[in-house]
Amino acid sequence: MRNVVSLEKPAIFVLALISIVIAPLNALSAGQFVDTQQGAVIDVTTGLMWQSSLSSAMTRQEAVNYCDELVLAEETDWRLPRAKELQSLFTFQREPGKQLLDTRFFSSTFRNTAYWSISERDEGEFYIVFFSSGGLQVGRGVHPARCVRTIAREM
Repeated sequence: MRNVVSLEKPAIFVLALISIVIAPLNALSAGQFVDTQQGAVIDVTTGLMWQSSLSSAMTRQEAVNYCDELVLAEETDWRLPRAKELQSLFTFQREPGKQLLDTRFFSSTFRNTAYWSISERDEGEFYIVFFSSGGLQVGRGVHPARCVRTIAREM
């Protein structure tokens, strides 16, 4: 009889593989995040890969198109994140005056900037997420985008 390896939890396997193989190859990895050194950061907690830089300010539809067309870290399946996904990047146990986001991995993030999300409040109204507070507001005008892709299914 053949020995067959069954992966009942493929997402756990993928995240373990990322931690074991990718992290040691890079100059910067700490806890939750691994810098791919290709303009992207992997969040090993959520299984998401993030664009480490942000776009210029644009309308929401331009942000959707920008992420859909993005080719980064040899990947093409980028998208605009949900509000909860953006909020998953925050460090809420912070000292007064400290960034909510680990700037070792997201150096171009500005504290008082709000970022587009794909999350819809009402028809045609989409949320922006403020990185100064983690708060949500219906977005109007122009804001930057930080694209994301899923590298592991939710557990």
